[in-house]
Amino acid sequence: MQAKNMMSRRDFLRLSAVGTAGVLAAACVAPTAVQGPADSAMEEPMEVEYLHKGN
Repeated sequence: MQAKNMMSRRDFLRLSAVGTAGVLAAACVAPTAVQGPADSAMEEPMEVEYLHKGN
C-alpha cells in the first residue's frame, strides 16, 4: 500500500487558517510586566548622537 505524500488543497487551507488564527490570538494577548530591580526606572538618561553626511 502506498502512503499519501501530497497534502490536498483543502488540508492546506485548513492548516493555514488554524495557523493564522493562532498567530492573531497570540498577538492580542497583553504583554506582561517584567519584574526588575526597583532602581531600574531611575537610571540616568542616555545621550544619543546621530552621524550624518552634509551640513
